[in-house]
Amino acid sequence: MEAGCDSLGVARRFREIGRRLYELIEGEIGDLGPSNAFIATNAKFLIFRGYSASPIVDAFVERGLDIYYNVVPVHAPYYADLQILAYNKDRGLGIFAEAPREALEDAVCKGGTFREERLRREVFSLSQMSGRLEAKAGFASILAAWLAGAPHELLLGAELHNHICPGLVSGVMILRRLEKLGVVKPGARLRVISAPPWCKDDALIQLLDATPGKRSFVVKFLSQERREELKKKLGADPAYIIYINENGRGEVLVVTFNWDKARELSGVEHDTPEAKRAMSASLLKYLNTPELLVNIHRKTEADESLFDKMSLAGVDPYEILNTT
Repeated sequence: MEAGCDSLGVARRFREIGRRLYELIEGEIGDLGPSNAFIATNAKFLIFRGYSASPIVDAFVERGLDIYYNVVPVHAPYYADLQILAYNKDRGLGIFAEAPREALEDAVCKGGTFREERLRREVFSLSQMSGRLEAKAGFASILAAWLAGAPHELLLGAELHNHICPGLVSGVMILRRLEKLGVVKPGARLRVISAPPWCKDDALIQLLDATPGKRSFVVKFLSQERREELKKKLGADPAYIIYINENGRGEVLVVTFNWDKARELSGVEHDTPEAKRAMSASLLKYLNTPELLVNIHRKTEADESLFDKMSLAGVDPYEILNTT
């Protein structure tokens, strides 16, 4: 092991770096506290010589901020540079800061100090989010949703998805619809086929703990022609086939999401980052009435072998269910 690179020493240095970053951020945008601060950072997911950079976030928690209430972890490759977006809601002022990996490695594992001149900083206001922040649109989209009152399950989904968009919001709406139907509850085991996939899937993977590695989440791509055919027959965009097992009894649901109506309700037709942020904020208003956009089109008694058949490569799961 490299000298000075033991776990306790590394954690302490990362914590010190976090405190200094907090001081620099406050120097740019003003005092940050539980009532006015938003922080998004990828620190949790960064690894340096086998050690996590997550203690950087401790500095924010020490100041009274809380994970998901004020601080949103943002997924990133473990080899990425450190990124932090901070926002002072009282002043309407934010900062995006980025530190190259080498600057942190020198400070953490080589006995050096963190050189502040290597920290790239960009101050912004809300009116500038669409322009100068375009390259950091993922962080900005989480901030915009937080300001619009995003619930914590959406922020939890954003941790994995690394941004918030209408597609991720649609995943949360689908889960809320399933909750209303009494499908999502303790004791129920859900296995999911996403057909076709879109951003919704990261919400379900994160919130249901349904993953491909545990054989509980399957993705099936559909041709555009097949998607349009199913949309016409089902009355909305096909989204999921979900197998539920509760107390030994299995059933299958076909779930659709009405994107045409979502665009109508939000009044957003374009596909720019600004339009997506506006549509996400608009759809948040309908999270408690998911039945406006989410429909369950089929229920059938089934055993687990049916799910396995639908999951096979080259199989159209809707044909297996006779949803033709």
